[in-house]
Amino acid sequence: MLEEHRQLLEQAAAGQLPKRIMEHSTPGFTIFRELIEAGYLTAVNASHTLEGAYLEPRITLDGREYLKKLSGVSQAIIDQSTHFHGPASQSTIAATRRQ
Repeated sequence: MLEEHRQLLEQAAAGQLPKRIMEHSTPGFTIFRELIEAGYLTAVNASHTLEGAYLEPRITLDGREYLKKLSGVSQAIIDQSTHFHGPASQSTIAATRRQ
């Protein structure tokens, strides 16, 4: 699940989130809401009684720090896997990163 958090924060950091996030039409809406409630993203709450909605989502400074932490965890997992599989796997991981 943290992978989904990291991906959403990466999109926000790159300015690639849609301008409108709707509960019933946006994949990952629950994660988006979790990140807002935790203070890692900010957006205008345009929710009404039937559906959740947020406008103009952006990453916060705390969100950038959390993204660094999550990216470090991902890097640690990659580093650990290269330790067990040797140098041949490092080129495979490097190729995966470029995708």
